[in-house]
Amino acid sequence: MNVEFEKALKYIDTESYEKAIACLNNAIIQEEDEDNLSTATEYRCVLGELYFRMGMEAQARDELNEVVRYCDETNTLSKQREI
Repeated sequence: MNVEFEKALKYIDTESYEKAIACLNNAIIQEEDEDNLSTATEYRCVLGELYFRMGMEAQARDELNEVVRYCDETNTLSKQREI
């Protein structure tokens, strides 16, 4: 698992959401750079959920729309698609 993603989860647990967002964005970029688009999409889903929890609906919508787009194109990640 990506170190930045692990850090993000710890920050979420301690309610350090701004730091979690930064780590999630870093994790997404790293996975995309390594062409791990499925993993990047899973991380993007967590980011969208975090934005929603924080009341940042526009950002949540943007992230989750990307998740749905990827899921529809690849017919994968049914759990993330459902979220």
